[in-house]
Amino acid sequence: MEASVSDSWKDLFPNLISAYDQGKLVPFLGAGASVGGCTLWPEFVTNLERSVGISVESSKAEMPTLLIQRAARATLQIKYQFPKDRVQFTSLVRSALRVDPSCIPCSCQILAKVFWPLVITTNYDDWFYKLWNLEHVGRDLTPTSKSYTVKEPWNRMVVCGRSRLDCQRVLASLRRPDNPVMWAVQGFLGGQAVFANSDEISLPPNLELLEQEVVIGHEEYRREGLTNQYFRRAFAEVFRSRSILFVGSNLSEEYFRSLFDEIIEFQGANPTNHFALMKRGAVDREFLLYNYQIRVVEYEEHSDLPGMLSDLTASIREERPRPTGWSYSFLEGTKAQEVNPPPSVVIRRRRLPKPTEGECLLLSAGIRERRAVLGNKVQDSLREMFPDETFDELSGRTVQLLEEPYLWQHKKLPIFFLAARSSEKDERDARIIKASVGSALKEISQKYHSVEAMLLASGPERVFPPFVALVEMIRGLTSVFNDGGLDPKFKSFSINVIDSGVIQLIRSGKLNLQELLLVGLFRIGVEVWRSENEVLRLSELISENTEINEIRARYYVPERGWLFMVEPSPTGRKEFQPNADANGNGGDEQAKALGLFPGATLRFYPEHLRPMMER
Repeated sequence: MEASVSDSWKDLFPNLISAYDQGKLVPFLGAGASVGGCTLWPEFVTNLERSVGISVESSKAEMPTLLIQRAARATLQIKYQFPKDRVQFTSLVRSALRVDPSCIPCSCQILAKVFWPLVITTNYDDWFYKLWNLEHVGRDLTPTSKSYTVKEPWNRMVVCGRSRLDCQRVLASLRRPDNPVMWAVQGFLGGQAVFANSDEISLPPNLELLEQEVVIGHEEYRREGLTNQYFRRAFAEVFRSRSILFVGSNLSEEYFRSLFDEIIEFQGANPTNHFALMKRGAVDREFLLYNYQIRVVEYEEHSDLPGMLSDLTASIREERPRPTGWSYSFLEGTKAQEVNPPPSVVIRRRRLPKPTEGECLLLSAGIRERRAVLGNKVQDSLREMFPDETFDELSGRTVQLLEEPYLWQHKKLPIFFLAARSSEKDERDARIIKASVGSALKEISQKYHSVEAMLLASGPERVFPPFVALVEMIRGLTSVFNDGGLDPKFKSFSINVIDSGVIQLIRSGKLNLQELLLVGLFRIGVEVWRSENEVLRLSELISENTEINEIRARYYVPERGWLFMVEPSPTGRKEFQPNADANGNGGDEQAKALGLFPGATLRFYPEHLRPMMER
């Protein structure tokens, strides 16, 4: 007896969820994912034909191959009628996509509720892009003035196309922290998504370039599939290193199958499995599984698809076995007879626990009139642990132990409050975290053998990605340990993380925690932008004392007329700094002073590109 659709689909959940937990599950959205918000492929092709006066017979066949031929003919007619007017071309394509009235596509809405490091789409519309950013980041435009009020820009989904630079960024995002990426492999057009507050979500700043990459006809498919080596190789890497979930696509594009064939022929069987949700009878299931390792789950009606996706997203959010902690000893191979083993650092996915005997809490605090100030969420957590205490006013309940960094100790409870600030100004700066943690642990280790800490400077008003705080806290512990500043009886420094993005980076291997524990050179990215379309991207090993001049000279970056910046910025502000002053003297700033930490990027570029960098 054949299993039901529900059973056969849910049988794959362990494989899908395992891939998701490793950051390797990638949705691939076809036209069916945007149904309701845009026309489907047959209606889209018909609208294109009508826009250039091609008669459309009601008996026209709608087989995928014939639709591609019809689209090619309509595309050629548009180019003949408007040979030098790309704006008119994109305008006609937008009109052909329009549905009136439109509604929010169910599949996009369901998938947008889940965090995805990478999403691939053949669609031209912005439905998923806007729904995802609204769900995970929020609005970033003021409708009346259209001015940017971007919050947490590192969490905002970006759109990449098929250009050399975009393909390089897609590949880089597989290995290191980056914004979530939507890879629009057939171009991208904005303006289709219309829902409450949709006009307060900005379109990608590279929209004009993405519009130029729209491909429709067979000739364009063939050209991109055969000649764009950057795209072919990037797609091959994604196809082999990720598990792709095809949604709303019947995999009818011949050039995609050509890509699959080339990848498997040259590189052998895939190390990963792929999955596809399709209507029964739409494809040959055995053919796709045998040739491409794409396991197809069929449904009876298209109306079944949203329910299947809801089941998957619900399972992703459910409790299940998965790593919740990562522990590292500073000296692996400790002999069992040693009384005081070296301390360990532990990263745990949990809220702050109530300290037990010999343990204390290390909490992030702000400064107001030289006194510690706690955020509302921190206060709420402490009230749950210590219901008989109050934490809204700490001046009479704490004693100050250090100044710059500011460290206070509660007079009655095993709690320390650390404000990683450089002065009395209550401003966050990632460059202060490492030294602040080192100084605090040196003091605390004299009184307690274990510390339970939260991520510092990572509250609602944070100005840099939360993973930066984790990196610098670990480096702070490493520094004080190697300097001999910890009491010999100190055992453990636990950092408790609730940010799902940070946990995803650790699980996917994009954050190398072990490397952070090794004092010495650390890895950063270096970018040398020669023009808007030409950039040299490299990986560099540096120390905190490495001068920017040394890196600049190594890559032959001119002293005059060029600027540099650090991403992500340690202060949240884009700081554009010259390579040389008015007298031609090169900058001797060191990596530490600029806020270069493991995983950061040092970007060089000519002055005329500054407007692009500001975006």
